[in-house]
Amino acid sequence: MTLRLLPDRLEWVYAQGSASVPWTDVEAIGVTREARATLVGLRLSSYDDYLAGMTPELREWLDRVNRAGSRFGPAVTALGDPALGRAVSGVEGMSDAMALCRARYGYDLMVGWHERDRSAEELAALMETYRVAAEPR
Repeated sequence: MTLRLLPDRLEWVYAQGSASVPWTDVEAIGVTREARATLVGLRLSSYDDYLAGMTPELREWLDRVNRAGSRFGPAVTALGDPALGRAVSGVEGMSDAMALCRARYGYDLMVGWHERDRSAEELAALMETYRVAAEPR
């Protein structure tokens, strides 16, 4: 996967296709933590452009990956978080995963350590400069 910061959008490129978010659809960028992982979070004003802009192959693959992840719901419950376990079990696709992510972290999309070439704080700051530069004047 390659993450590209472009003047008008943020783009994820996978073997299965690409997806992008116009900077004007990004409401907030921040850093959050889950266990020992530090993540860059993006809160979107709408999922529509992101989901509609995906190639069909990528959308199908991401939906499949998220449905497979829903099988971990009982394990999460057993580890002591029944509410999260129920939520994870209910994930049917990418839009459900994004909604769960927002409910848990306040962000719709996350960028993990394996998707970046710098610290989460540095990437969040760089993304924010792109977002601000893309704002209508």
